Amino acid sequence: MPLPKKPWFRLAEIAQRWGVPITDIEDYALAEQVQISVLVVDLPAESGWWEEDGERGWRVPFDFPILNGPQPLLRASLFEIFRCGQAEVAAFRASPPGNYLDVQHRVGAIIVRREDLIITREERDRFEHEHGLIDGSHEPALNGVAQ
Repeated sequence: MPLPKKPWFRLAEIAQRWGVPITDIEDYALAEQVQISVLVVDLPAESGWWEEDGERGWRVPFDFPILNGPQPLLRASLFEIFRCGQAEVAAFRASPPGNYLDVQHRVGAIIVRREDLIITREERDRFEHEHGLIDGSHEPALNGVAQ
């Protein structure tokens, strides 16, 4: 029986597959061309949206999820990780725009190190299709690296 497909990949695996240095992947992420995530387990969070009245804004929480799995990182967090090797992360990228997804204040920020960074299979496949790295009819090895 074959092994299951991996749900995410470390940046070194993606760099090898694409035949580029890791710094190129970092640049794609800072340019918001590819989304880099971090894996979290049982992390209490708060999600909601921002309201504004023209002069000031405030948060409107609507959920308090427990996060498990890959969470997309904000560009500011990635920039600090790339420059310093790690960052204290208290918020993740939320969708749609105008929403927020924060680590609950009682928990505090988590330390994310450069080696913790991942790209999900879905994001890898999206990037590869968008940039013509594979044609979508099958999943060949790129640069001699399978799945």
